[in-house]
Amino acid sequence: MQNRSRILKVIAALAVAGVYIFVFGIIRVVDVSADNSHQIEVNVPMYTTQNLEQPITTPPPKTDKPAETTKAPQTTEGTQTAPEQTESTDPDVSQQETPPPEQETPNWNETAYKATMVVNTDGIYSRKRAQLGAETVDMYYSGDRVNVVAWTDTEYYKLDDGSFIHAAYLDDLGGNNSIPDNNGGTGNNSGGSSTESTPQTGRPETDNSSNDTSSTPNSTPDSSDTDSSDPGNVGNGEDTFTVYDEYSGMYVTADAYEVVVRTVINEIGTTWPDEAIKAQAVAAYTHIKKENSSGNTPTVALQPISSATDRVLNLVDEVFGEAIYYGGELINCSYYASSCGYTNSSENEWGGYLPYLVSVDCPFDEADPNYGLKTTFTASQVKSIIADNHGITLSGNKANWIKVNGTLGQKENGWVTSVSVGGTAFHGKTLRADFSLPSEAFTVTYNSSTDKFTFTTYGYGHGVGMSQNGAKILADNGYSYKDILKHYFTGVTVE
Repeated sequence: MQNRSRILKVIAALAVAGVYIFVFGIIRVVDVSADNSHQIEVNVPMYTTQNLEQPITTPPPKTDKPAETTKAPQTTEGTQTAPEQTESTDPDVSQQETPPPEQETPNWNETAYKATMVVNTDGIYSRKRAQLGAETVDMYYSGDRVNVVAWTDTEYYKLDDGSFIHAAYLDDLGGNNSIPDNNGGTGNNSGGSSTESTPQTGRPETDNSSNDTSSTPNSTPDSSDTDSSDPGNVGNGEDTFTVYDEYSGMYVTADAYEVVVRTVINEIGTTWPDEAIKAQAVAAYTHIKKENSSGNTPTVALQPISSATDRVLNLVDEVFGEAIYYGGELINCSYYASSCGYTNSSENEWGGYLPYLVSVDCPFDEADPNYGLKTTFTASQVKSIIADNHGITLSGNKANWIKVNGTLGQKENGWVTSVSVGGTAFHGKTLRADFSLPSEAFTVTYNSSTDKFTFTTYGYGHGVGMSQNGAKILADNGYSYKDILKHYFTGVTVE
């Protein structure tokens, strides 16, 4: 009996112990699962400058900053589980921001250039800086006119409001592939050999009508200065030209064929009719060869040879080496954008008579958009310009301040040979320079109700020699390049 009693006591004790272990074991498990005081750190991705109220749809940029951390609860003593990594949409959540990378200020050179040009695309924004991706400013549409004040070496034109438009989106007025420049023309008493034009697809020539000689070479050419961006395997290398390139500001000695090609595409682009391109090639070749043979280095503007199409290369090759002669001598060859309906003469423009640079009819230039352009100045502006440039104080009846006295051949709307300003006579090209007019063929009127003077100009350029616009129209009408050149240069041969 005693043994049975002991056995029952042991069994009862074991039962009590089992109940105790069972009950207190559950309490311990519950206590552990509720203990959130011990936390672990889990890395989560950083998000840079974002609007937290908007979903992030692009991967966050990489950053070298230390990762932001957050906390996760412990679920068991032996196992730790991190919460699902999600983006907080609470705008009060504090997140570090990585500033955008600093952009280097773009460096570019600006060349003074004044022109009214036209947008050639359905829609394009101007930009505040000459850099793609810069903040947009104004929207322009096909046919809108803009005033260009400078050219930059980043392929952008600078507008008068300080914004920029890429050169690809602007044409000369009318889109005839010939953006004219404001050069006043240079020359000497023997007639001169100035060129005056710029291309549709390339950079404009420097506006040097203000007697600024900074773009004029004044030192001995250095044949080592070449445009390294262009290949040197164009042409045969047997005939070289040396020129001063306005764009690079360097003397360039290169294969004559390459120089002619680069000059042609700068002058008239790559899309003009075949015979017009040939005529321009022969004219450019003659101009440069004449200057080099006389010991001079002409100033030209060279486009990269890579801009030339196969068609242009072939057309220039067809006529390369041909030049314009008068009496067996190379002529002083000049050209410009468009005329006032007839060409100017070297004698009127530069004071030296040359029998092949006399005035000839060019009526088709009257269809050029540069024919009849109007430029307006207030009376106070006119008074200030004349006083600054000539020391003349204008007074009295404003309608008599400026009077055109005569034109070349006394033709209407022609090249002004004499104009009175406050009683003092000047040549028309003087006022062209004073007021940065497209042409010295102009009329001038005064409107008392607005107190403004309006210059109406005809043509673009000095007007001596070949009109590039006229050459295009003649080519469109079946003229050969030799016919075109013989029309503008009287009594010459092309060979």
